[in-house]
Amino acid sequence: AVCSSDLLGRVQEPVTPIQVVLSPDNRYVVYLAATNVASLWDLATGKERTRFSLGNSPISLLVISPDGRLMATVGRDDVVRVWDTLRAKMIQGFVHADGDIVSLAFDGSGKRLAAGCANGTVVLYDVEQGKEKRRFVGHRGSVTKVLFAPSGDRLLSAGAEGTLVIWDPRAPAPALAVPVGLDEARLADLWEKLGSANPGAAYEAVDELSSHPRAAVSYLQMQMKPAHA
Repeated sequence: AVCSSDLLGRVQEPVTPIQVVLSPDNRYVVYLAATNVASLWDLATGKERTRFSLGNSPISLLVISPDGRLMATVGRDDVVRVWDTLRAKMIQGFVHADGDIVSLAFDGSGKRLAAGCANGTVVLYDVEQGKEKRRFVGHRGSVTKVLFAPSGDRLLSAGAEGTLVIWDPRAPAPALAVPVGLDEARLADLWEKLGSANPGAAYEAVDELSSHPRAAVSYLQMQMKPAHA
């Protein structure tokens, strides 16, 4: 608190900050003013490292890579932008079409960026190649937090529905399955999976049943009889 107070007292910005964000390793802090001007400070030296404008779109979310070299922002235009803090310029932009982004996180190397979305999707971006690498589906509510393990081989996401999911960010995207009908044997198998102690199996069953609503509703009506008064 003393450091933050001293730092903000030296920032030459005549307006109240709208965001003050620490890097994951607590070495850097970004001061974002209402004018969309970001200032990156080195906490060890107490000196401003760089300052630059983030454009005209109001910033709703901002994170810093562990080494302070990169910064990612999300504006109201639903574009994820990655900035080089040393050169004070944008180096990547990802147009996002999965609803509002509510959480962001770099991995330890700064080469990957994860975004948690309001529709329950986790999107993984390759910062170096400038493209979406893959997406993970499993939450039934907004993904309020994403976090990489220090080794980078695991990605944790927390959903507003109270679920924590651990993903393998290195795993290849699954092949797109060709939709097929659900016969009685498959419906019975999915019904058993719904009650499985393995949440992954239950989620897969929900997804498959949701893709065949007519057959699923008909089968569930037979399995779930109204209780007697």
